[in-house]
Order: sequence, then structure tokens, then C-alpha cells
Amino acid sequence: MRGHVWPATTNNVQLKAAMDDDNIIIGESAITKDKRKIKHLMLEPENPAASQKAVNAILNADAIILGPGSLYTSVLASLIVPGIKDAVIRPRQLRFMFVML
Repeated sequence: MRGHVWPATTNNVQLKAAMDDDNIIIGESAITKDKRKIKHLMLEPENPAASQKAVNAILNADAIILGPGSLYTSVLASLIVPGIKDAVIRPRQLRFMFVML
């Protein structure tokens, strides 16, 4: 197996998380350290342009491998970039997710 790693976006973005008490936490490290439950993730600015190299690679892949890494700050963070999410949900590829236990 061989592949490439492309950024989900080349825009300068910050990851934000809305916590279960409605506070907003900014930044991957701060989100990871926080003990509250995450309600949802967002990016600032919202809806950054997806990297076309990443989108093309996903659309032409035989399989998509997600992870390893933190579910919220690594795996899902990439999937909230609109063009990446749209490419991943196409049904023709196998999808694998590796998680750290």
C-alpha cells in the first residue's frame, strides 16, 4: 500500500469546540486538555476551501484511511472542511478508521 498525505485545507484556520456547557474552546491543544464533553466542532473562518489535491486524492482512492489520532481534534477536524466531507461520503470507496485505544 502507498499513498500521500495532503492537508484538508491550505487556509489558516482554527479549530473550535462548543462544549456541553455552551462555552467555546479554541485550539486543538486546549480542546484536548478540556474535560467537558464536546457538543460540536467548528472552524474559524467557517467553510474554508478544501485542498483540491486532497479532494482529488479522496475521489480517486481505492480506500480511505482515517486516523490514527484524536477523534475530535484530528479525524473529525479534517472532515468538517466542506469539500473533504463531501468527497469522503461518496459511496464507492472502502473506508477504514484506525483508533488508538
